[in-house]
Amino acid sequence: MNRLFYIFIAVLLILSGCKRLQLTIQSYHQPGTKQIITQTKQRTPDFESMSARAKIIWTQSGSTNNLKANVRIRKDSIIWVSVTATFGFEVIRLIMTPDSLKLLDKINKKYYLKPISYIGDITGTPLDYHIFQSMFVGRLINDNEKTMTSLISDKEYTLKSEDSTLLIHTLVDKETFLINRITLLDIRYNRQMAMDYSEYDEFDNELVSTFRQLIISGEANANATIDISKIKLNQKLRYPFKANSNYERVQ
Repeated sequence: MNRLFYIFIAVLLILSGCKRLQLTIQSYHQPGTKQIITQTKQRTPDFESMSARAKIIWTQSGSTNNLKANVRIRKDSIIWVSVTATFGFEVIRLIMTPDSLKLLDKINKKYYLKPISYIGDITGTPLDYHIFQSMFVGRLINDNEKTMTSLISDKEYTLKSEDSTLLIHTLVDKETFLINRITLLDIRYNRQMAMDYSEYDEFDNELVSTFRQLIISGEANANATIDISKIKLNQKLRYPFKANSNYERVQ
């Protein structure tokens, strides 16, 4: 089951776009933390609903799986995902909300209905809906300047925030203020998840990353590459989910 949840993580952390846009911001002085946060937030894509498709190459424990996913989102409310394997059969369907996780394991015919904290329990990281949605969209997880610090290198700004359980590093391009990488480090268990963002495109005046690389390290090491296509924004979407009598309910 842990393997399915790590695949689930890879699927959630995606977003898409279309036409390529070259964007450069001229800066004649070194900005402070507040300005870096403000400029980065201005580059964050915004939508009420989204649907997209993704091709995923998932590698773990020496084996590689080719997967496809359909993703539908209602902002701040629902993330719906259907994952299919190579031959087109569905292996996972899930609905994630700010309070709960519903998941159909279609391989083992099991139905999970859990609090959202279950994701953190199964992966060993302090993840919640907000963190998933932020990484999915490619936005700052923490944008409170009072709890953040910044560093400057030749090509990037680094925004850093930390609490008792989680260290977050966000690398921001110095010219465009687009996010290059988000890294989460679970301080308690020394487990890390990093997402690289590249190939930014424009869709409906929103800049989004169309190619992602995910790296998970800790007890279970894994990585994935994610290519995105067929995005639609701000349309009415359905989120079908039904567990029939053939599924075993897992408490």
